Amino acid sequence: MVNLHTTFMGLPVKSPIIAGSSGLTGNATSIKKLADAGVGAVVLKSLFEEEIIRESAIIQAAQVSDMKGNAEFFDYLDYELKQDALERYATLIREAKTQTDIPVIASINCTTNGEWASYAHKIEQAGADGIELNIMMLGSDSRLASSKVEELHFDIVKSVSKHTSLPLAVKVSPYFAAGASFFKRLSETGIKGVVLFNRFAGFDFDIESGNYTGGSVYSTEHDYSHTLRWVSILSKQVECPITASTGIHSGDTAIKMIMAGAHNMQLTSALYRHGAAFASTIISDIEKWMTKKGYTSLDDFRGCMARSESNRNDMFERVQFMKQFSNHK
Repeated sequence: MVNLHTTFMGLPVKSPIIAGSSGLTGNATSIKKLADAGVGAVVLKSLFEEEIIRESAIIQAAQVSDMKGNAEFFDYLDYELKQDALERYATLIREAKTQTDIPVIASINCTTNGEWASYAHKIEQAGADGIELNIMMLGSDSRLASSKVEELHFDIVKSVSKHTSLPLAVKVSPYFAAGASFFKRLSETGIKGVVLFNRFAGFDFDIESGNYTGGSVYSTEHDYSHTLRWVSILSKQVECPITASTGIHSGDTAIKMIMAGAHNMQLTSALYRHGAAFASTIISDIEKWMTKKGYTSLDDFRGCMARSESNRNDMFERVQFMKQFSNHK
């Protein structure tokens, strides 16, 4: 009999499969289906900082002609709009908690260290079991030094920590000048997990019309390699558990992430493509593989393929390149 119990953000979960933040975790009915399929926890659809700011700006612009110059009115309107968005999110948390007995994690998608950090307190009051800080930064501003981008992550964690006692995880982008150093320092801030990685929406444009278009919004089964590499490199170095994310579309890939050292993994695109029940398929595949190998718990093989500090990462990576192309004619 195999045991898939593990932890997510320090919370006990029944399986390593976590439903990642998406539209699939935006209503209680869908969340219940995911829980019934065996996911260990759900990360709710994100509360977007910039979405709240944009909604406030649009509504305020519509009021300009009638209330021009009334600063107190606009301050009040801004406050009420933000509180309304937060109350809707609190309602989602409460409804999710009534539908499931698994951890319900709130998600804040943030790009600045702003007043929204205080929202964490209301999220805690609504009954969330933890908060995932989804910090999506591409590093595309040439005026912003890499050290400033990194420091913003630490500032956000510090600010949110002041407003809540809930466990925090940080979901990060893969773009950092010195990733290993940054992720290690981030893990030492007291967070209970780091999620590798955010997946940015695809980018493209049409050569005939000259219009910008979006590329694929879903990951594929071939997109896991980058995450696997970094989970393997970091799992024995960081001070908090790692959650793997991006490209996990099969039991085999989920197993690889655990072998690399991940405590759990988030699924989003695979659930969109195949439905909530696909989580049970991946769980079943992990159980069958463990039975075949004689493993009874995830700890039996977690990290067996992780890189140790004694291994030469640079040599490992170059050897793979050399194997691929040395015999090329």
